[in-house]
Amino acid sequence: MNNQLLYPLLLEMGKWQMVVLNDNLEILKVMEGKNSYFSKNKCFIDYFDDHSKEVLLNEKSKNNIFSNLILTTKNGKILEIIILKEKNIRCFLKELNEKINTWNKLLIFYQNFLNSLMPMFYTDSNGIILDANKAFLDLYGYELEEVVGKNPRILKSFRQSPHIYKNMWESILDKNKAFFSGEVVNRKKDGREVTVFAFITTVFNFRGEIVGFIATHSDMTKIKYVEMKAESEHRELETLYKKFYETISIVSHDLKGPLNSLINYIELAKKRQNYKECLDKSLQIAFNLNNFIKETLTLSKIELNQEVLRISRCHIFYLLYDSITCFEANAKAKNVQLKLITLGDDEAIGCDYIKTEEIINNLLDNAIKHTPAGGVVTVEYINEESFIKINFKDEGEGVKEDLNKIFMPFVSGGKTKDSFGLGLYIVKKYIELHNWKIEVQNRKDKKGTIFSLIIDKSANKIPSAESALIFDPSNTIIDSLEKILKSYGINIFIT
Repeated sequence: MNNQLLYPLLLEMGKWQMVVLNDNLEILKVMEGKNSYFSKNKCFIDYFDDHSKEVLLNEKSKNNIFSNLILTTKNGKILEIIILKEKNIRCFLKELNEKINTWNKLLIFYQNFLNSLMPMFYTDSNGIILDANKAFLDLYGYELEEVVGKNPRILKSFRQSPHIYKNMWESILDKNKAFFSGEVVNRKKDGREVTVFAFITTVFNFRGEIVGFIATHSDMTKIKYVEMKAESEHRELETLYKKFYETISIVSHDLKGPLNSLINYIELAKKRQNYKECLDKSLQIAFNLNNFIKETLTLSKIELNQEVLRISRCHIFYLLYDSITCFEANAKAKNVQLKLITLGDDEAIGCDYIKTEEIINNLLDNAIKHTPAGGVVTVEYINEESFIKINFKDEGEGVKEDLNKIFMPFVSGGKTKDSFGLGLYIVKKYIELHNWKIEVQNRKDKKGTIFSLIIDKSANKIPSAESALIFDPSNTIIDSLEKILKSYGINIFIT
């Protein structure tokens, strides 16, 4: 373009200011105007901050005929500058502060659009989606690229009558109204329906022409939160009732067999002169039923989170040794040998003595029951630096089903003729209460199963070994004495 046409075009169209400089960047001429920033015979670069000065000096050293720069004056004004190098240097300048402020405001609005918790999207004048925020994508289950360039009809559920859509378009195309609001049933990507309250606003340019639409959807399910919560609690209650009746059904079924056997043995004893054998078997069944009732009560306490630990100081090896001694008669009656292997010294730990004893007894009894006559049950006591590991190895058939399922209540793999499948479940719960672990695996060297009790030494604080018995009939010093002794970590017993 001819320079004689370019200069006035820039000045007229963009309201640019022109400054003419010499090679030393001194101002030779300033176009007159009410918004003039510069004065004749001044050094042009003195008007700018240090960074802009460097940019101008660097640009002067180049052989470019045309340059376009963004510079900042000392008073903070941001200028766009077009430099034309001819005989002299002509600079066309325009202030950008107002434009940048406008862009900053638009950026704030756009960030608000993106981060809004309300699902939003906007379209062009033809209704084609240009952008959507995260809340919109989360609500309908789409990715951004799946909706940009599409018509909002992708949300249509066909539950609305055509009258609603006709009313919507008439409202947003009416320049006097330019707004629509109403309840709409839309469809998510996965086909599920969602009821929203839609707000649609029409956007105009400075000439009053429609350039697009902004839509906001309010999820009506949030308004129905109370109803949803009530339904959820109702479903939870139904689940609890179902679980309760399932447990009752299992318990009733498991009780039916032993009770029938008990009745039969008693009836048989009435007809025999030598009824000792029948009474022995009846007593065994009654004993098993009593254990089952105790286990069921324990199960209910566990499920209701009513089981608590009573931590005391315990020497785990001696507890294990006493249990093995108690089970020797049972093992001998079945022609099963009990073998104890010790790797490490005894050590005191903090635990619930009764529950720990039940854990060991249950695992030991389980190993004996599953070991055939002539077999060996091996118990390994291993004392490591941070934990104690006790392995219970039987020589049974091993576990053929999923190993993890044997710790579930009433599972067939945990049942025997004398057991109802609750023992291992209770054992696992007691172990978890102690913050210990239990592992189970089938043996690789021979048939059988290995249950490994892993006791974390730091899981439970070990109470003091010292104790004191206070006898104070007149109750004169008991309170102060108890406080002093407890401060030294001494266990107190009052009589």
